[in-house]
Amino acid sequence: LADGDYALRVRANDDCGNTATETRDVVVDNTWPDAALTSPSPCEYLEGVVEIWGTAFDAHLSSWTLQYTGGDASGWVTINSGNASVVGGLLGMWDTTALLPCAYTLRLVVRDSAVINCNNAIHHWSEYTVSVNVGACGDFDVDDDGDVDLFDYFWFEQSFTGPHP
Repeated sequence: LADGDYALRVRANDDCGNTATETRDVVVDNTWPDAALTSPSPCEYLEGVVEIWGTAFDAHLSSWTLQYTGGDASGWVTINSGNASVVGGLLGMWDTTALLPCAYTLRLVVRDSAVINCNNAIHHWSEYTVSVNVGACGDFDVDDDGDVDLFDYFWFEQSFTGPHP
């Protein structure tokens, strides 16, 4: 059946000629939820408290969860969650101040309430991920004179190639 609202009518007859009819409203929903993160951008360097923007939408939304993993996190850590649609809006504030400088992955999981194959435990869900970097990308001012110049490059090069003749 195509997606939409239907009235399901069941009629039963027994051996004695008794008839009973029952009608139930049924919603057919075969669409997957929309999950998208629009900010921050992939591979962006982040520090401090970061706004995370995107979309968590479905006509029959059950819930959405915004999470991260990386650094010393063991598994997915929840940043925020909800049960109302967000379209192109703020999904959460991610406080990165206590996180190790490292690569992290943000994940948005959106679930709907539609039942699949008459099994109440199975629902449509969509996932969107984006990888970012937390912390400064590096301090290249090796001689601590306030700027990155050829002296700093010299020490950087020496670290990888060894002394020059």
